[in-house]
Amino acid sequence: MSHLHSLNEAMEYIESHLDQKIDMKEVARKALSSEYEFKRIFSFLSGMTLSDYIRKRRLTLAAMALQKGGAKVIDVANQYGYSSPDAFSRAFERYHHILPSEVRTRTHTLKSCPIMTFRLTIEGGEEMNYRIEEKTEFKVAGYCMEMIMEENQLKPSYDEVLEKLTDERVEELTDLSDREPSGVIHVTTDYRQLSEHTEAFNHYIGAAVSKDYSGNKETHDIKASAWAVFEIEGDWESVEKEWMRIYSEWLPSSNFELIEGAEILASKENSSEVWIQVKKR
Repeated sequence: MSHLHSLNEAMEYIESHLDQKIDMKEVARKALSSEYEFKRIFSFLSGMTLSDYIRKRRLTLAAMALQKGGAKVIDVANQYGYSSPDAFSRAFERYHHILPSEVRTRTHTLKSCPIMTFRLTIEGGEEMNYRIEEKTEFKVAGYCMEMIMEENQLKPSYDEVLEKLTDERVEELTDLSDREPSGVIHVTTDYRQLSEHTEAFNHYIGAAVSKDYSGNKETHDIKASAWAVFEIEGDWESVEKEWMRIYSEWLPSSNFELIEGAEILASKENSSEVWIQVKKR
């Protein structure tokens, strides 16, 4: 069974359990991956978090159930996992811009989130330059910000994050770097679910330093592991395109699995490297 096929089996499982509690361990088992890898691949491919997709699919099906007539709002709320009719009404109105009680009495355009499946599309046979490196434990030292993703909106935005990267800080962090990836690096780590609609992660602007670093910067320990390192030439648009291909093409077709840890972007002038922590499947 291909990894791509297993990812779609996981999506079919989610679809068939939207009116039940979804067992994410079973989702990961069907996807032949970890929960972390599945959520990251889904997020990159769809442009939304998995929890946001599940919420939108449930609210899409809830609207269809109410349109058919006969179903009570409280019954539909219970069916799709809402603890109370009030919680369901708030979520329904936020998504459809109409109260569930008004679906059958008003002409209104409702939203519909389609079922998603994974497809591997390779256009033009473009090569990807990568290498696998084994690295011992090290630290990231620098400036840390908590990033909140709520209903697919990132706060603060990356533009606001980059505003904190002054010339003085660039020079300071460059001098601090004593490990690869060298220079100023951007590190995302500690992805976590805060609520049904909200996820968070930490974003460091920092430098790779020895594990025994004891300076005054905020630090994060990076565990020893294998890394897939992708070399990218070009501007930020090129980096975004290749980063997407890592998740949409390379991971689903490789014999490596993404592990929970850090993702690193190291850039110098018009050349970048994306580092992701992996292990053999």
